[in-house]
Amino acid sequence: MSHIEAIYSDYSSCCTDFIVGIEHLKQRSISHAIHYFNQAYRGALIDDSFRNRYESYYGLARVLNGDAQGLDMCVKAALNECYDGDIFLNLVRAEYIKQNREKAVTALLKGLEVDSSHPGLQLMAQQLGLRRRNALPFLHRGHPLNRCIGRFLRRRKVSS
Repeated sequence: MSHIEAIYSDYSSCCTDFIVGIEHLKQRSISHAIHYFNQAYRGALIDDSFRNRYESYYGLARVLNGDAQGLDMCVKAALNECYDGDIFLNLVRAEYIKQNREKAVTALLKGLEVDSSHPGLQLMAQQLGLRRRNALPFLHRGHPLNRCIGRFLRRRKVSS
């Protein structure tokens, strides 16, 4: 995990504290990022559409600072999320940092269900070594039938 940054390209609809927090996160100034993400999260009303986003980044920054409570915040933010892939990306990162690979993979799969084209989630899938399901799941990955069918399906997908 070489860098931690937001995937959003448009911050114009987010509050100023969140934008400043993102800049501090990019600069690896975690304590300042925590402060600004906290301000954004605390300032957001319960029905604010960005509240989960603010909580997620606040939680990730806390995890990066060694605070285990941050992981709980990332989990809580992802529980009711239906469309924001970055929230799941932050949960994956937090679980990975806390060395919970199995939970990181679970969060990643859920995130990909929500937003399959999310570049950060796709990158994490590569970094975690996530692979597609076996063609015949009752046989091991290296079985000749799985390999043959897998090659056939990949070729068919490329040609279509």
